[in-house]
Amino acid sequence: MHRTNKNNFFQIVLIVLGISSFAAMLASYCLWKKAKITLSPRPEKWVKVGNVSNLIIYPIKSCHGGIIETGVVTQLGLKALNGKILDRLFMVVDEAVKQVTMLKFPKMSLIRVEFSQELDDTRITLSAPEMQSITLKIPEPNGKNKRI
Repeated sequence: MHRTNKNNFFQIVLIVLGISSFAAMLASYCLWKKAKITLSPRPEKWVKVGNVSNLIIYPIKSCHGGIIETGVVTQLGLKALNGKILDRLFMVVDEAVKQVTMLKFPKMSLIRVEFSQELDDTRITLSAPEMQSITLKIPEPNGKNKRI
């Protein structure tokens, strides 16, 4: 008799869990459907609201950005016209290959990244106050690139 009460208890718990899971899924679906309906449709007439004064990309995460004259919007973000410089293409890592950001090292924001928009120029120059500049060639992506 004791075993039967335990089995009944577990059956009731499973039924309650099933009903509550169904109710949660139903509520989620209703909220999703409501959000989908309330989204604004595409406007029929576009109104100018301003001008773009600068396009800035940040080739190295957490470092100062660089202004580009023209760019291409890709699935991965904004890319300079030369096709070699992509927004946040690089990041600084430590010895354990973990990213280093300006949240931990705020002075990283002082590192300036300069690059040419010429089609055949694949170099970036890094400079910071009171430090010597360094110029690096951007490697061609081939799956065999090494950390520099």
